[in-house]
Amino acid sequence: MTPDHISARFNLGLSYLRQKEWQKARSRFEGVLALQPGHAEARYRLACIDFEEGNLEQALRQLQSVLLEYPEHSAARYQLALTYRRLNQPEQAQAAFQIFERSQAARVKQKKMDPSEELAPVRDEP
Repeated sequence: MTPDHISARFNLGLSYLRQKEWQKARSRFEGVLALQPGHAEARYRLACIDFEEGNLEQALRQLQSVLLEYPEHSAARYQLALTYRRLNQPEQAQAAFQIFERSQAARVKQKKMDPSEELAPVRDEP
C-alpha cells in the first residue's frame, strides 16, 4: 500500500472508524482531504467523528458542506438530523428527518423490481 493512495487511506480510515479509534481515523480522512480536498465521503466521515467526540458545531458545518454539494447523500442527511437533535434544535432535527424520509421513500419508489426477481404464483397442490 502506498501512503499517497487515496482509496487505501480512506479504507484504512474506515477500518479505524469501525474500531472507534477516532484519532487514527481522523488522521486518515484528513490525509485523504489533503490529497483530494473535494472528497465528500472523507468530509462526511470526519463529521461522524466530530459527532462522536462531541464536536457538534464542527460536525454540523461538515454535514452542511457535504449536503450543499451532494443533497442526495442520505447518510449525511440522517446524521444531520441526529446532530440537530443532540444540539437541542428539535425543529431543525424534525425537518432533516422528514427530508431524509422523503428521499428514502422516493428511492424505494424509483427502484423497480427486476423481472427475474418476481415471485412465482402460488398454486394449490392437489
